[in-house]
Amino acid sequence: MTVYSMTGYATSQALIGDTLYRIEIRSVNQKNLDVRCRLPRALQAAELALMRWTKERVTRGRIEVSITREGGGENETRVEIDVEVARRYLEQLSALASALGLDSRPSVELLVTLPDVLVHRQLALSVDELERALEEPFGDVLGALGESRAAEGANLQNEVLRLVAELCQLVDRANERAPGVLAEARERLRNKVTEAIGESATIDETRLLQEVVIQSDRLDIAEEIARLRSHAVQVRDLLAGSGPHGKRLDFMLQEMNREANTIASKANDIELSRVAVELKCTTEAIREQVQNIE
Repeated sequence: MTVYSMTGYATSQALIGDTLYRIEIRSVNQKNLDVRCRLPRALQAAELALMRWTKERVTRGRIEVSITREGGGENETRVEIDVEVARRYLEQLSALASALGLDSRPSVELLVTLPDVLVHRQLALSVDELERALEEPFGDVLGALGESRAAEGANLQNEVLRLVAELCQLVDRANERAPGVLAEARERLRNKVTEAIGESATIDETRLLQEVVIQSDRLDIAEEIARLRSHAVQVRDLLAGSGPHGKRLDFMLQEMNREANTIASKANDIELSRVAVELKCTTEAIREQVQNIE
């Protein structure tokens, strides 16, 4: 199934009435879905519809929708000349000139300065008209955003799978080293007991075995190894399954990080400590990638 990144960008245009608008959508990673719209006054009535359409396509991330009048400027009024009003002014002014014996006629420049000749009309469409005009172009932008997020998501998926494979190699190294750590710990304990009571004294093997068992329990990482392997399989399965993936992957990474920390705390050996540090670093690298997945 497709893995989507929470990062993406798309843009398109929409012709509403006789005005051309540019639609831009940016998305960045965020724990939950947060849709913000920045719209010109003439389109603000469509904000709820834009948010609804966005939430139908996107489940996680911060989404910024911006619509601006193409070519800059935010003048959303149309200037018209009321010819009938201008004609009445012209008739009245011409009658006045005739009554006063004047030869001059009012100029166009004078007429357009008179009240109500130039009319500034607000571009006002109903909510239904706005939604019908925006639905298709906005749907196209959302589709392009999905493609952008899918392309980035594919890169994230490949990187997560690469890191999981790296983590599995580290788990194998830890598993290979673990028996040696237990054996060496057992031998060190025997040597300490011998030094304490003297070589000529008889060691209580039963008591020694009890101490070995106690120390083995403290150092044994078999359960952590098994759980890390299981978590790695689950991460691969999640990436191959249906989305959204991000929150479930984030939970799995918390569990993997817990197991890596436990191995680090139990490591009583230089080599195993090094592997534990690499496990923690790799787990953190996977978590950073997962935080960008929807």
